[in-house]
Amino acid sequence: MDSVTVSDAAEQYLSTSKEKDIPSAQRELARFVQQCGKYTDGRDREVSSLQPIQVEEYSATSGNFGDEGAVRLAITKRFLTFLNKDGLTNAKLASFAKARRNGRKRAGGKPRSGLLSAPKQFTAEGHSKLLAELEQLKAKRGNLAEAIREASSTGDVSENSPLDAVKEEQGQVESRIRDLEINLKDAIIMSDSVKSGKKAVSARLGSRVVLLQLDTAKKAEYLLVEPSEADPSAGKLSVASPVGQAVLNHVPGDKVNVTTPSGSVPYEVTKVK
Repeated sequence: MDSVTVSDAAEQYLSTSKEKDIPSAQRELARFVQQCGKYTDGRDREVSSLQPIQVEEYSATSGNFGDEGAVRLAITKRFLTFLNKDGLTNAKLASFAKARRNGRKRAGGKPRSGLLSAPKQFTAEGHSKLLAELEQLKAKRGNLAEAIREASSTGDVSENSPLDAVKEEQGQVESRIRDLEINLKDAIIMSDSVKSGKKAVSARLGSRVVLLQLDTAKKAEYLLVEPSEADPSAGKLSVASPVGQAVLNHVPGDKVNVTTPSGSVPYEVTKVK
């Protein structure tokens, strides 16, 4: 499967779909690329690295805006369906694009545990990056407000493209600020290493694990992180990924099987630190 970035896939989708000339579709896909199509260091994310939990978190923050939210979710679902049908990913991510209300009760009366309701855990580096981004976005608010005042004073606001563009940017900035504030609320900062007096330490969020792929005898070391920090090329593996989920709570010497689109892949956990 070819490696295609989320940004390139969005451009490809718009160039071939009926939505290419619809501003709302262009805006929604721009939001999706900005929030789901980037690694924490700003590099473009590959479609193959998109995780269901990222789609769920994005949809949870974008889908609860009445009629506008329903339109945005529909656009996102069509794009994610395209990714699967066009062979850019084997994952059926569209099924994870749905609105969710935090605190909603189930039939049994217990609150539903939403992904955004529990405190997030970050590495010190990841936490610092998100804090810096939050401060930059908040500092940008004044400039955007001034730009809106200037654009509003140029004439007929009903046909004012500069004003529409600035308002759109303002909406994206405020949406991202909300997301960051939710994720950083009561955040738990982990150390890069999980230390213990016991000889056998189980893998958990914040652990560094060394894995041996038994079929190929290749070893790889990863830091288990929250999905928002995931960057496999930098050795940061999401705990929501198939491999991350498989190794959680295992100790050195344990063998695990990871289910992939091409079949089951056996691994051995050789070290946890």
